[in-house]
Amino acid sequence: MTSVVKEDNAGVGFPCVGVSFRVLEEIREIAKATCSGKDANTGQVCSEIVKPETFKYQSSYADYLIRVGREKEVGKPTIFVSHAWSYIFSDLFSHIGDFEKKSRESGIVHFYWLDILTVNQHKASEYPSTWWSTTFKVGIESIGHTLLVLSPWSKPIPTTRAWCLWEMLCSISNENVEFEILLGSLEREQFRKALLEDWNLVENVMTKVDVETAEAFNPKDREFIFDAVRQTVGGFSTVNTKVKDQMRDWLFNEGKVLAEELMEKKGDETTDALINNVGKLMRQLGKYTEAYEFAQYALEWRTKYYGELHERTAQTFELQGRLQRDMGHYEESLLLWRRVLDLRESQCSAIPEDVGIQASRLEAMDCYASSLRDLSKLTEARELFVQCVDGCTALLGDTHLQTLGSKRGLGRTLHLLGCTEEAEPILEQVHNGYIALLGRKHRDTIGVCGNLATCKISKGLFKEAEDLHRQILEARVEVLGMSHPHIFNTFNHIGQVIDKDGRHKEAETWFRKSLVGKEEINREVNEGLDSKYALNTVRDLAQCLTSQLSIITAASEMVESDEAKVLTVETERLLRREIVGRRRNGNQKDLVKAEAALSKFAENFL
Repeated sequence: MTSVVKEDNAGVGFPCVGVSFRVLEEIREIAKATCSGKDANTGQVCSEIVKPETFKYQSSYADYLIRVGREKEVGKPTIFVSHAWSYIFSDLFSHIGDFEKKSRESGIVHFYWLDILTVNQHKASEYPSTWWSTTFKVGIESIGHTLLVLSPWSKPIPTTRAWCLWEMLCSISNENVEFEILLGSLEREQFRKALLEDWNLVENVMTKVDVETAEAFNPKDREFIFDAVRQTVGGFSTVNTKVKDQMRDWLFNEGKVLAEELMEKKGDETTDALINNVGKLMRQLGKYTEAYEFAQYALEWRTKYYGELHERTAQTFELQGRLQRDMGHYEESLLLWRRVLDLRESQCSAIPEDVGIQASRLEAMDCYASSLRDLSKLTEARELFVQCVDGCTALLGDTHLQTLGSKRGLGRTLHLLGCTEEAEPILEQVHNGYIALLGRKHRDTIGVCGNLATCKISKGLFKEAEDLHRQILEARVEVLGMSHPHIFNTFNHIGQVIDKDGRHKEAETWFRKSLVGKEEINREVNEGLDSKYALNTVRDLAQCLTSQLSIITAASEMVESDEAKVLTVETERLLRREIVGRRRNGNQKDLVKAEAALSKFAENFL
């Protein structure tokens, strides 16, 4: 009675049949009365309801419904539901219910392919492995829409289950299958609670989601699935990225809606904390415009109700300082961090024995030093970083996360001062420490890996540096998403090392990709004006084109070629654009360099 897509060699077909949402609702009600109450998981529902009810016919629940005259509740499946059998069934029902509600509002009727109801559970254990590797895959493709139910939001169970990974792969590897994750109202409540009570959980959620940690009861199943993943383009990183892209969208939307609701209601004392943390979340997601809007609201609230010297107000000043630096507004960032540092120093004078306040003062000093480095005030920055490292080591220990952060700042500054041999071992120590404390895929671990790559460039180790930057790009796309500002910086870094290696045309492609992304950010957060980040790419692209022009014009007969003319015009335009931007941003050192570059270009080519 069940239609099939295809039979495998053993003659077992894929049950191309789905059940209505009404059936799921009925099963949920039966489970409340006959299973372990509201806490019955999906596996228990299968063994205590589905299998006994269908025992007489030795069929699937969908076939059973047809046999008892309820064929209207069965139809061609439109949604393949991927889930974990350990889910509480009432929670699974609630998640699907959120999806069903939105579908009904759009006038769409769905039939759900849910394995405990559509697969013959009396025979499933006898299905050959080829059924799962071929017939099952074709079946998912025939449905065309996979709904992956993720719970809990902070560490979704399906990402730890090998067979759920197989369902993800079957969906993602086919461009005709729509892949969608579902985080319902239950997860929304837990997320909002974490925003207020456990920021570290929110901050690190993307690091914890990793399908490569998935396990299976049968080791051979895991081996088969992992081999299949490795054979796809991008492997585990591609699957992780697909899942995390949608998780990031969910975090962004939920955070934005929550903050806007709170700003509208003007609630109690938790309002400013939640809005401030939503601002921090937006910053992590690279949504600087929204982050600054929420940080500004939190600052106004906290200044009004707590005063400028209150700890909560200081925390929002810190957030704004970080955001201004992210957006390339280094002078503004420096002023904010000077303000925070002054506040922290006055707090330390009042309560000198408080370790937490001492650590906050050192953190503010570290961030102030970073802003000085951004403004090319390297000697002053180095002196402050040395103080931070010494202070953190004495207060917190040599391997504490904050100590490692200050060491990273010192290492980066030393490298910019030309002390690469001194900087590299410091950065190596930080990298190893971050791996131990944060893991390889944490954004800070990835970042210090980039710092090490720049050291290798300085030593002429271009191949090693390029390999590192490409690894960084893959990791950042997975952890941050393709539209995050750090991705465009990584494009630029790859272009730099390739250009130094003499592959100028290839480097040009990377610089242009970087510039397109940075120009989009300029429109969003900088009123269309070039930030320092964008100007650095403008400079690098101009240098790359100049190198190409030098090669072309090396042969005298090629001086008047069309390609040379085009390169000359564009390079001059880029160099003048950099000068205008540097002059507006007020960085005299970079301005002098830009003017010298244009002068040299004019002498050689104009």
